[in-house]
Amino acid sequence: MKRRLRIFLLITGGFTLLAAVLVALAFTPAVQTWAVRHALAGSPGIEVGRAAVGLHTVHVEGIRIVQPGLTLNLPAADLVVPVIAGARGDVQVSQLTAKGWTIDLTPAPGVPPAKSPAPAFDGIFQLLRLPFALALDNAELEGDLIRAADHAHVVITGGGLGGGREGNFKITITQKSSDPAAPVNELTLVATATVAMDAPNAIQGIVVNADLTARGPKFPAGTAAHVTVWTR
Repeated sequence: MKRRLRIFLLITGGFTLLAAVLVALAFTPAVQTWAVRHALAGSPGIEVGRAAVGLHTVHVEGIRIVQPGLTLNLPAADLVVPVIAGARGDVQVSQLTAKGWTIDLTPAPGVPPAKSPAPAFDGIFQLLRLPFALALDNAELEGDLIRAADHAHVVITGGGLGGGREGNFKITITQKSSDPAAPVNELTLVATATVAMDAPNAIQGIVVNADLTARGPKFPAGTAAHVTVWTR
């Protein structure tokens, strides 16, 4: 009887140790990075340098996305989010931080820029349904948009987004152009955007209030305008 108990304890202990090792490996950045790269193997043009996922944090480095007419480089991004709940479709982000990114929209030589389809704004947010529940308490995004001779620095901060709530975001864009023929070579936009969600996975509408100032050969003394855009 004692011998059987000892064997049972040895087997149980062995399985417990094996489970502990597997869990430890699962939370090792090298294993997680391999898993992310394996999952993205069927998505050409997307690269991830390193991934580290904990129970409540996600850290990724070296993200590069190359698609026709677009190249995104993101040095690092951090999320504070319950990972297990997120895997079940309940994405509750406490903090999102991504800085130093660049988005290059410069068309490749000899390739005409893609034509953008005419936007259909009427009721678009009524039709927008996310495949998961989303909440975003706070976001800090800062990076650069590049297109040929134009360069824009973008800063987005804010949060409070969630089901039955309105998220408020401040957006600052400073654009400069090195094209001597451009009528405007410096443009600054300071805007506030309010995004309303009527359900945890549905955006109801958005309101943007923006102040723009422009300066250039066409406006040597500078000019300013206020714009309000909304949709429900």
